[in-house]
Amino acid sequence: MTEPIRVLIADDHPLFRDGLTALLADEADTELTGAATTGTEAVDLARDTQPDVVVMDLHMPGLNGIEATRRIVADSPHIAVLVLTMFDDDDSIFAALRAGARGYLLKGADREQIRRAIQAAASGEIVFGADLAARMLGFFTASPAPPPVFPQLTDRERQVLELVAQGRANAAIAARLSLSHKTVRNHVSNILTKLQVADRAQAIVQARDAGLGHQPPHLRASGRGWMRAGSARALRCRGARPGHDMLRFMRPTLYESAGGERAFLALAAAHHARCLADPELNHPFSHPGQHPQHIERLAAYWAEVLGGPPNYSRECGDQSGLVHMHSGNGDMTGLGQRFVECFVLAADDAGLPDDPELRAALRAYMEWAVTEVALSHPDDSDVPPGLPIPRWSWDGLQTP
Repeated sequence: MTEPIRVLIADDHPLFRDGLTALLADEADTELTGAATTGTEAVDLARDTQPDVVVMDLHMPGLNGIEATRRIVADSPHIAVLVLTMFDDDDSIFAALRAGARGYLLKGADREQIRRAIQAAASGEIVFGADLAARMLGFFTASPAPPPVFPQLTDRERQVLELVAQGRANAAIAARLSLSHKTVRNHVSNILTKLQVADRAQAIVQARDAGLGHQPPHLRASGRGWMRAGSARALRCRGARPGHDMLRFMRPTLYESAGGERAFLALAAAHHARCLADPELNHPFSHPGQHPQHIERLAAYWAEVLGGPPNYSRECGDQSGLVHMHSGNGDMTGLGQRFVECFVLAADDAGLPDDPELRAALRAYMEWAVTEVALSHPDDSDVPPGLPIPRWSWDGLQTP
């Protein structure tokens, strides 16, 4: 007659522990050697009773199931530990396997699955629940991670090239990476040499072709690399220097550089809070007639002006309506300056990138905007209809 499988249970939940005890008692081929309620007790009982299998919970008071497994296997390598737990995250699974567990089941397993897993572990097999087995197979059969782009570059040079590919100048790169201007200049020189290119524009083309620079969706692939649709024609028509103009055309918009939709929602919310806290701006910003979606509308407007999608004009109207709301209020110069300062502080509150060029461009826009919107039309009767939403870029106001 075959010897029964000797099993030790380690679980601090009485109901689950009692259920496992009843399960083992019902089976002729298993024998219960003990039941532990803590990790330390499991280690001691395993050493004393030398079971064939330990059914181990991971979350127990004192010594956890991972460490208890490690100690049991170290003391008695022939004992198979079968983890039975609620935790299905990858970290827990791999930690248990590294500790020496022979199997891993979730507590949703039925009686027959648990019984088969105990038998498999006692026979020296590695066993997982069906869902976990599929995940493990996917993990071990996944394609290896691709090698880094431009392996001839150092990690720091790849960081610099990533920022160059975004169209950032050396001064902005130095500020972002906390490097001196000379160090950045040397990195750029080394990059050009290693990529075997003549200038910065050619390096950007190579970098974007390799996936660096976070190409915005409005860029398209062409035979000469990544550029805005129509930019090659624009270069020819103006007769401009290709290297300089390619930097302008390939640079992400202010909207993209700031972080996109979420960033502008955070910026609008932070700006609104700053204005509410300002003793002079508090009144207009706490007015009961303010639109209930003021923050969302403000975020959509700024986003559209600074290079984002035309959501504001599609849903709220053109520039004329906005100017109407803010005109006819008298001299707003003082409030406009406070509005700009709140905007600058809100950029910090919202966690926008600490890029000096980006921050300078955003401030320049806001200083222009408060003058244009609040002061150019002192009387709301002279606001012309159909004004288009302005567009502001790194170079300032964009004319149609």
